[in-house]
Amino acid sequence: MYENSLIQKPWGYEYLIYENDNVGIWFLHINYGHQTSFHGHPCKKTGYIILSGVAEVSFFDNTIRLIPPEKLVLRTGVFHATKAISKCGMDLIEIETPKNKDDIIRFEDPYGRAGKPYNTNCTIEPSDDIMLITEVNKNYQIGDCEVRLIHGLSTNYETSMITQGGLKYQDYDILACGDIVNKSMLKKYLSRFKPVQPSAMIGVNY
Repeated sequence: MYENSLIQKPWGYEYLIYENDNVGIWFLHINYGHQTSFHGHPCKKTGYIILSGVAEVSFFDNTIRLIPPEKLVLRTGVFHATKAISKCGMDLIEIETPKNKDDIIRFEDPYGRAGKPYNTNCTIEPSDDIMLITEVNKNYQIGDCEVRLIHGLSTNYETSMITQGGLKYQDYDILACGDIVNKSMLKKYLSRFKPVQPSAMIGVNY
């Protein structure tokens, strides 16, 4: 539905860069001083990697700051808001599992969208300038970052998003679709656990 579309939001814009049966991955730009709604996802897991700028992420009881190449993975139901506090705004890549943009509950919103669905106060414009990750083993450039879709799991990237398979120990997931892991942790996991077949990931280098 949102493929090849630039989605203008009150806080900036976003567009879909990759999807399969398991995940949807989005690029977001948040303008300086603006923020997403304070929201949660009752059915999906989400996470993101900071590409540029500084993010202030608020929860009910605390606030944290993230800078590149830091990451965050949020389980279902965690309410949060993400604000750009750097003058140039901020860019991030977000992964959702399963892919469902309508799975959102807005608790509070500075743009009058509390309690309203995903597409409230946004403009969806077809665009030919959107970067889609469609080819395996091809380098894609997002700002100063190199992004690459690969089959299997690789420790050649600073940060990785699992798009298929992952790692298991007996019947337990060590890494699963939608998880985000840095290079050092993935190396430790792979020294002990074998990847599920087939597995795939999107790697990000700075």
